[in-house]
Amino acid sequence: MKMSRIKIFIFILTNAAIFSCTFSCTSAQVQKKSVDTKKDVKKSAKKSASEVVMETPRAAQRDQSLYAELDNAIANSDIEKIKIHSSEILLAHPQDLKALNSLAMYYYQKQQVEAALTLLNKSLTAPAQSSAEFTVAVSAIYNNLGLIELAKNNKQEALKMFRQALEIDRNNYIAATNAAAIYLKEKDYKKIIITLEGFINSTVRAEGFTYYAIALHATGKPAESAEIFEKILKIKPDSRLALLHYSILLIETQAKYKEGLAQIDRLKLMGAGSESRQIINNLEIKAKAGLK
Repeated sequence: MKMSRIKIFIFILTNAAIFSCTFSCTSAQVQKKSVDTKKDVKKSAKKSASEVVMETPRAAQRDQSLYAELDNAIANSDIEKIKIHSSEILLAHPQDLKALNSLAMYYYQKQQVEAALTLLNKSLTAPAQSSAEFTVAVSAIYNNLGLIELAKNNKQEALKMFRQALEIDRNNYIAATNAAAIYLKEKDYKKIIITLEGFINSTVRAEGFTYYAIALHATGKPAESAEIFEKILKIKPDSRLALLHYSILLIETQAKYKEGLAQIDRLKLMGAGSESRQIINNLEIKAKAGLK
């Protein structure tokens, strides 16, 4: 197989980036360790009994209710409610990482990048803790700082933040996916494989697994790539990126024209974007010629 025949199509990078919402949108399977919010690692200070503020049962119950409402807003991608509930939490707990990160997500979605950056930087001043939850939270914050850098078109700084997120929490799939999106733009397929291979035996998720399948194809492993694409399309049959690249693999590399045309038909039914239309037309011409 000649590698020059493989045509890799890439969507705009910023469309691939994923904002990491602390606790609810990042992996819960983490190693318990101390986290340095400015460098790599720092010993967390233990609070003395005199420093611990006791909450009344009513206050604790109210907090639980607010967190539940925030979790629900995040799960439903309800940006306005995320703003309301995270702001309410911050009135009572100004350094709450979950609320700071969630409110930063609101401003990021509203394209108010500087406001999001201010909140994320504030979250990094919170006292370090040795809990797994804190580790996940800080990793999510670094992922989101990476998105801020992407919004400023600082690709290498963004990559640095995504790597930092992964150093803190190796299970941060969102940060790994975002790093892989940058490698995909750079056509650094080996780094995509290195970054994502640790997640491949876990639950199939469309974004990162698609990048992984593209990288396998580009590095001369079409059979393995096809297997991943098939898994992706079982769980997310409307993934345009996966359908497009699976069509490329079937038609350009494996000469499976009938199967490739079936994927193209699915893609056309969903409405192909202007960026991919010419690629689809060329693939369709080649597949139909191959069937004659």
